[in-house]
Amino acid sequence: MGHFLEKTWQKIIARPYITAGIAVVVVAGGAWAYSVATRAPQFEFVEATRKETLAQEVSVTGKVKAARDISLSFEKTGKVVAVRVETGQKVAPGQVLAYLDNQDARANIAKAEASVQLQEAKLEEAKKGARPEEIAIQETKVRASERAIMDTEQNLREKIQDAYTKSDDAARNSIDQIFVNSQTSLPPYKFLGNNPQLEIDLEWERGLLEGLLKNWTAELERLEQGGNLKTFADVSEKNLKTVRSLADKAALLANSFSATPPYTETTIDGWKAEISAARANVNTAVFSLLSAKEKLENARSDLDIARKELALKKAGATPEAIRAQEASLAETKAVLMAAEAELSKTIIRAPISGIITKRSVEPGEVAQAQTVAFAIISASDFEIEANIPETDIAWLALGQNAKITLDAYGDRVTFEGKVRRIDPAETVVEGIPTYGAKIQFSKKDSRIKSGLTANVDILIAERKNVIVLPSRAIAEKDGKMMVKVLVNGKAEEIEVKIGLKGSDGTTEITEGIHEGEKVIISND
Repeated sequence: MGHFLEKTWQKIIARPYITAGIAVVVVAGGAWAYSVATRAPQFEFVEATRKETLAQEVSVTGKVKAARDISLSFEKTGKVVAVRVETGQKVAPGQVLAYLDNQDARANIAKAEASVQLQEAKLEEAKKGARPEEIAIQETKVRASERAIMDTEQNLREKIQDAYTKSDDAARNSIDQIFVNSQTSLPPYKFLGNNPQLEIDLEWERGLLEGLLKNWTAELERLEQGGNLKTFADVSEKNLKTVRSLADKAALLANSFSATPPYTETTIDGWKAEISAARANVNTAVFSLLSAKEKLENARSDLDIARKELALKKAGATPEAIRAQEASLAETKAVLMAAEAELSKTIIRAPISGIITKRSVEPGEVAQAQTVAFAIISASDFEIEANIPETDIAWLALGQNAKITLDAYGDRVTFEGKVRRIDPAETVVEGIPTYGAKIQFSKKDSRIKSGLTANVDILIAERKNVIVLPSRAIAEKDGKMMVKVLVNGKAEEIEVKIGLKGSDGTTEITEGIHEGEKVIISND
């Protein structure tokens, strides 16, 4: 190999024009290499500028859907009486869609309403108090009760007097016929019977009765002067019972008498008849006296009640009575509410303004409770359902503004919206965790329709008067954000702090670079 090179070189030297050419090439190449080695590096710069407004957005794609999609059913089973809408028909909130046979429910409502009206009237009456006419009527009742007492008192006086009269007649006229001298303390009999003990008891009691009758006469005189009527009535009742006991024993003794001259059988029978009549009169007097006492007590009770009722009417209803009536009214209102609730279970009404998308009931058929009868979507309220990547979800918040375009109308037609909902749990889409979000249109627009593809830019942050650099001028190194600057002709890296990343490709610089400073974005 060395021999070959040596021979080749000798040939070149032997040809002067080739040697000269090589020399030129060598000289030129050396000069170029020297110039490259000594020339300064070339850089491309950008300047940190101040931006009036920097906005950071999250961009997603989704589908337009009705904001509300509702299924409606009856709350109870029953026969469908009428269906008032068709599929595709627009309906207003509260509009009746269909109803079941509900005559019983309506009758219960009518009854409950009548009860409420009655209780309301009673409460109003209780709060107002009695009318003058009612007070006048009650005053009349009081006066009637007072007159009744006067009448019953007079009747009792008469019965007391009658009790004395019948007692006196029974003792001194009827019973005394069997005694020789009844005015003595131990009056003897006209003749003896065959019951010695009874004769002794009767003789003793007749002697005591004479004092009783004298005292009774004195009591009657005090009664005429206005003494305590009840006390006199009680004394008279006690005296009557004593006389009745005497008459009972006298009748028993007379029944044991036999005809002995000078008394004939006819005379003895007359004694027996008179004593029997006296006993009957005393018993009648006892009954009449007790009845008169009871009537007086009842009359006094009636007067007391009448006076209290008059006082209540004059005073009006008490707070307790008003509260009780209010409670009664509340109870009847609760019954009415329950009846109305039962009626509502037989009627389906549109809860929103929308469009009927499904109807599955017909008049005459029996509808089952909780079985879908209608479906309705909102007619003008639309929203966009989109999936937000987990890298952007931390920036999202309810109420954030959004700019929306629809593929059907192109980028030039924009709509406004707001973030209305963010799902708390993730949904995995093609292996990537995402979070469902709903963006509601801010304004109604007839161009918005369910099913359209929507592109949404959600404004997650915005700042005013900030310093920015193109995002491509910033690089991450060891967890720090770095930019290159020219120092003594050489590119050096310095650390910066960044803020928002604008949708226009710029990034906010909060520390490290000032307005007007230049940074390197590329160098040759």
